[in-house]
Amino acid sequence: MDYQYLRSLGNEPRLHPNGFIQLDIDDRTRLHVWTEKPLTEHISKNRIHDHVFDFRSTVICGSVIDTKYQLRQSPKGRYEVFDVIPYVIDNRAGSPERSCSDRFDLLPRDKRKFVAGEQYALKADEIHETTPCGLTATIISYKVRKSKRVARIFRPDDQRTPKFFDRKTVSSRILWHEIKLVCERIKHSL
Repeated sequence: MDYQYLRSLGNEPRLHPNGFIQLDIDDRTRLHVWTEKPLTEHISKNRIHDHVFDFRSTVICGSVIDTKYQLRQSPKGRYEVFDVIPYVIDNRAGSPERSCSDRFDLLPRDKRKFVAGEQYALKADEIHETTPCGLTATIISYKVRKSKRVARIFRPDDQRTPKFFDRKTVSSRILWHEIKLVCERIKHSL
């Protein structure tokens, strides 16, 4: 991964509510960077979510633990479900919208660690959580499918409703610095 090449793309990095930096490489590929320490205190402590697209992720620096979950409706379930597309794409103020009044349990069904050079893939609608192990970077390639369904986050009932997240909370200069650190680490590991 070449830092100057990434800068030449003309795309600005942004902070994702799950705590990583996103940089669009093209319209179907992104760089994700998790820093050694959180860049802001406003990051969600719960990262369980799904996607509206299938994707493949290649770890290029560090490692991640990816946990897949099975969703089970339960009147006394610990989790609530929130829609996040208006929250992320439409940049609307306010909290993500609760999808339904039902409650759910999330049962871990597969947990694996992936290190630099390894790939993992998920289908749209698969519920998962990605946990970085230190400074980590992945390249995610995805296929957008036409769907009216939105992405969802799964919040435990002991956490407050997520608030609106401003992706510009951290300056572009700091985000680029973190991307440069990843590029240097990759370069020195070759």
